Amino acid sequence: PTPGPAPAEDLAPLFARRLAALAEQEKLGAVARGNVVAFDLESIALDARIEHDDPADDRRSIGIAVGATIADEGGPFHFISGAIGVGRTRAEAIDQAVGGWLGLSGKALLEAVPRRAVSKKAIPFGQLTAFPGALAVRGEAQVRWTPRRDEELVTALAPALGGLSPESSHGLALTMVILGGGAIDGQCLVDNRPSDELCKLAKAFDWTGSPEGYLARQVYLLRPRVAPAARR
Repeated sequence: PTPGPAPAEDLAPLFARRLAALAEQEKLGAVARGNVVAFDLESIALDARIEHDDPADDRRSIGIAVGATIADEGGPFHFISGAIGVGRTRAEAIDQAVGGWLGLSGKALLEAVPRRAVSKKAIPFGQLTAFPGALAVRGEAQVRWTPRRDEELVTALAPALGGLSPESSHGLALTMVILGGGAIDGQCLVDNRPSDELCKLAKAFDWTGSPEGYLARQVYLLRPRVAPAARR
């Protein structure tokens, strides 16, 4: 009989191990079990789908769609964000993709899940709270990003988010291309779906200018505010 196709490579356990290690570094008491990162009272289940895996003469590039599922007041919440890596070998490209994802989406997940009630980076947003990742920048530009800038960006995006239910969690993912001549382009997702309205506001934001241009990525997880009695 003809052998069937090889099973797809599952990188979710790798992402889970690295997220658990980051949580341990930040003294959040996490353990990875397969594709799940477990904390004292909550957990994050990860899934990963390779979207491109391209060899070239002197480098490898890989793109991975990483999903994170968490328990939520309105039922399971699933947030998808991209992980992109380039390296001399495939292993190096994967390592870069995982590291970049940790700084962007991983950071936001740790603030939004185990630190949800006590996060110092939380941004009040109506009946929701926004938890930012760490802005990722590719290019030669020197971009100084502060918590205040996250607050300003969330405020600027607010008109496009008025229809979000305050009873469930939501995810925002921004990929902005700031060109050397001052033009701005990008892709903006709300709950894993493109939003032209959100992108229009994101493009109008006061991004740091640079003659060289650069690419900036940021994510925000919006979760219902935690009642004082639920704080721990």
